[in-house]
This record gives sequence, C-alpha cells and structure tokens, in this order.
Amino acid sequence: MTPLNSSFSSSNGVLHTDAHVLAAPGLTCSEFDDGVGHHMTARESAPDFVVYGPVSVQLWGRRFVAGIRFFRDVVHGVTLTLEQSKVAALGYDATEKDLLAEKKTLTTMLSKQLECSPTSTSLGADVFEFPWGGVVSRADLKSTWCGIEVRFK
Repeated sequence: MTPLNSSFSSSNGVLHTDAHVLAAPGLTCSEFDDGVGHHMTARESAPDFVVYGPVSVQLWGRRFVAGIRFFRDVVHGVTLTLEQSKVAALGYDATEKDLLAEKKTLTTMLSKQLECSPTSTSLGADVFEFPWGGVVSRADLKSTWCGIEVRFK
C-alpha cells in the first residue's frame, strides 16, 4: 500500500494528506467522503460510531496505518499505528517493556514535532492537550497495542 504524504498542524488539529483533509475538528462524514473517504472502507464499530480505514500515511518521517473514527457523523479521532515497529511485529507476544519503550519513542517524536512536552504522563499514556483536542501516545497493556491517538473535542 503506497502511503499518503501527510502533515499535521498542532495549532488547529488538521491532518492533511496530499490534497485533502483527512481529519480536522468538526469534519463531517459527508465532507470526508467527498475527499479521501470514498477510497476507504467504512464499518460500524458501535452504536453511533463509524470507523474508516485502514490507510497508510507518511507522517513525521514514519509510516503509520491510520483509522478515522466518526461519532454521530462528526470526526471523533484518528488512530495512528507504526507500520514497522517491534510491538507490531511481536503482536500478542509484546511485553510490557516493549510497549513502554515504543510509547517512549512515540512521545519523544511527538514532543519534537509538536514542539512541546506532554501536558500529563502516566504508565499507559502521555497526553498533549490543545484548544481543539489532544494527541496521546498510548501503550495499551491489555490489547498489546501501541500508537498515537488524535482526539477532537
């Protein structure tokens, strides 16, 4: 899968891919479908939730698999999972140490790219808060998933 060249603005929370907006605060499903959404698979994940994806994006010099979540027809968030990572390669065999090391790598990358330190940190998540929402570097020990979540208010 060829990745979409992407950029992210922490000042307004807009994630651009090539010539389209992939996600932005207040983006509706119909606006998304008019852009890159019609190239992606949509599925209902819970009442009132629709998830689009997966799509490969090139962002901050790394390749991620992205999923875009809509709640009641408005974008709720984006999930970014590194395509080439130790945790992804290990799957359910990833240890807590593997997950926390990858989360630390993601947090370091985010601090550099967002030009700020996390607002709050914990074992499972480092949170960067902004007026439009936030960016979270997360390590989920139960599902053995590690990645970045962009959340919109």
